[in-house]
Amino acid sequence: MKINEITTQAVGKWQSIFSSLGIDVGNGKHCPCPVCGGKDRFRFDNKNGRGTYICNQCGSGDGLELIKNYYHCDAKEASNKVAEYLNLRNTSTSSDLKSDLQDNIPENPVCKKVNYLLSKAILGQSDYLTEKGLTFDLTLLDDGRIFVPLININSEYTGGQFIEPNGNKRLMRGSNKKGAFIWVSPKLGRPDEVSKELLTATEIIICEGLATGVSIAEFRHRSLVISAIDAGNLIHVAKAVREVNSTANIIIAGDNDIGSHKNTGKEKAIEAATAINGYYTIPDTDYKCDFDDYRQQFGLQKTSVLFDKNLSKINIQTLTNTNNLRKLETQNMNLSQMASSQRAELLNEHYHNNLAINLTTDEIYHYQAADISRFI
Repeated sequence: MKINEITTQAVGKWQSIFSSLGIDVGNGKHCPCPVCGGKDRFRFDNKNGRGTYICNQCGSGDGLELIKNYYHCDAKEASNKVAEYLNLRNTSTSSDLKSDLQDNIPENPVCKKVNYLLSKAILGQSDYLTEKGLTFDLTLLDDGRIFVPLININSEYTGGQFIEPNGNKRLMRGSNKKGAFIWVSPKLGRPDEVSKELLTATEIIICEGLATGVSIAEFRHRSLVISAIDAGNLIHVAKAVREVNSTANIIIAGDNDIGSHKNTGKEKAIEAATAINGYYTIPDTDYKCDFDDYRQQFGLQKTSVLFDKNLSKINIQTLTNTNNLRKLETQNMNLSQMASSQRAELLNEHYHNNLAINLTTDEIYHYQAADISRFI
């Protein structure tokens, strides 16, 4: 069927069509736009049953136009979706698209949209990373935008992030960011594949932004690198990852937000590392900087050195009766009877918990004010 024939068949049915596609248009009153968000900029007026709408940001259009904008597709693909719902035979519907739409997609509007966008994306070099001097394949839409899915530890897509060639970023409408993350990988990994990687990884690095993650992946090849999107989500991602992998070394690679009212990047990185008994590292610059900024200024090798040099761990001593008893028991043992972990704890206590280990070289560092001594 032709597109105009499909839209004719859809007259008076747009509310249910939108609902089946996960597009929330409200009940005719002002509400958030399903495409661009906001609070009350959108209204579904449905004139003559054609699915029409008005948005103060996106403009106005009919039902097909709304589907095009929501799914970032052309008119043919939007009409395919309508025909699918109406059980109409659309001669322009490709078998590949139909397969994509029916291939084990969860009955979840967000998952459906992510799967659809990924089915239309290709892996390639983006203008965004090229401008930063990075070569790394990411999933690209046909207009050049990056689209990277958000994944949680339950092997589910929870949303996605769009990154424009000029660096502007926004989350896909309906995304659930808390505890979800972006897998920084030059391949398109499905959630179940990412979960397997998390279970077997021996070192997991969690950073804020995608470009920072790409920079870190360039010199930390054996580590699993994931992006938490922002500082506030670091602790949620760290806790979620620790739930599925209790033995991995988890490193929080924070941003240095010095110069702001408070250094949010540093504070949140330390908070996340402390919560999961992990490590943190932050660029120790006197200006606002993340590891990608540092790489652009000083190169990959110096960034790698800085990353390792600034690795730190917060040691929290809880003075409970159990811990005091353990200390008394330890004092009655000689060094040869102690496990290596016990000897390490004694050494750290002797130096007032000012020791940190370099996970790459196994060197131990002793922090003395602004001075750092190295033990071989």
